[in-house]
Amino acid sequence: HKNSWRARLEWIGISVLVLTLAWTLTLFVNNLGMMSVVLGFLAILTSILLPIVLYIVMCKKRATLKSIPKLECLLMIVIVLSALAVLIANMIKMGVELEEYHGRKIRNVTITELDNMFQCSDFNFKPYDF
Repeated sequence: HKNSWRARLEWIGISVLVLTLAWTLTLFVNNLGMMSVVLGFLAILTSILLPIVLYIVMCKKRATLKSIPKLECLLMIVIVLSALAVLIANMIKMGVELEEYHGRKIRNVTITELDNMFQCSDFNFKPYDF
């Protein structure tokens, strides 16, 4: 963790790579109409599974893992299993939706939106027509 130009350039490279991958992923996900499924995955991962996993990792690092009450452990297990069940159900849903699109030609949503934005053949501009 040195404050050098190399470290800064590495972070810039990593950040640009992550942003580029996220942008590309949203184009493909939006193109297939599966944005809600992907956002559901991310919501479950970041708001349910990640905090539980980080809590367990930190308890393990501090050697306090055995001091967690059994009821709390049971509740965490139930929450994790429920979240995994929802993730599996979403995977099945995504597979069914992809199967429906199989073989169909899908037009890129981004290109369609750009075409609609710049399509001006029906534009009748009258400057004083309010």
